[in-house]
Amino acid sequence: ERTGSDEAGARSDTNIVVYVDPTRNQASIVSIPRDTMIDIDNVGISKFNAAYNYGGVSSTIREASQLLGVDISHYAEVNFENMVQLVDAVGGVDVEVTERIDDTDADNTTDNPYGQRIIIEEGLQHLNGEQALVFARSRAFVDGDFTRTANQRKLIMALVNNVLAMPVTDLPGVIQGAAKCVTTDLSVTDIISLAEQFKGKGDLTVYSAMAPTVFMDQLVDGQS
Repeated sequence: ERTGSDEAGARSDTNIVVYVDPTRNQASIVSIPRDTMIDIDNVGISKFNAAYNYGGVSSTIREASQLLGVDISHYAEVNFENMVQLVDAVGGVDVEVTERIDDTDADNTTDNPYGQRIIIEEGLQHLNGEQALVFARSRAFVDGDFTRTANQRKLIMALVNNVLAMPVTDLPGVIQGAAKCVTTDLSVTDIISLAEQFKGKGDLTVYSAMAPTVFMDQLVDGQS
């Protein structure tokens, strides 16, 4: 989630739909680019990220469900700043970095030149919370949001894999700590139960993609 002016309100910066199937030991992750053109109920044509501004979580879920043609049973909302705590709560994550990230916008040193630079090298990297935040935020790529959303999906699966690799006895404490960083309609018991269904089944098969999208070619009513 990100917050704009009072007039623009809050808009979802990242939107990802996850389908999990413990029986088949599979998960599918689909990103919805924030600039996807949609027709928001009672509003009209706008960008997907504006759905949050007009109706919060319920509006975003409704529009995602209509766009993808699937029922969405649960949600989790993570503020970017809370992602640092979330990643650190599971001991960091291992991700494959396909392109070196040196982005002053992502590490906030554009506005704060005296801040700490965070540069992430290409290759398999173990990221702490601050590094993971830069990995998820950076759009300094030739294809912009395409690589950015792919990196975000990698980050989600790295988090999931860390949780699934933990001993069952460690899950309650870790999930309770992570729950402080996330707003969700799932209880801690629900999350532990779901994680336990994947235990002992080997490597999770993951399908990752971006939703077919028609982008808005220009700003709509001052939104970005």
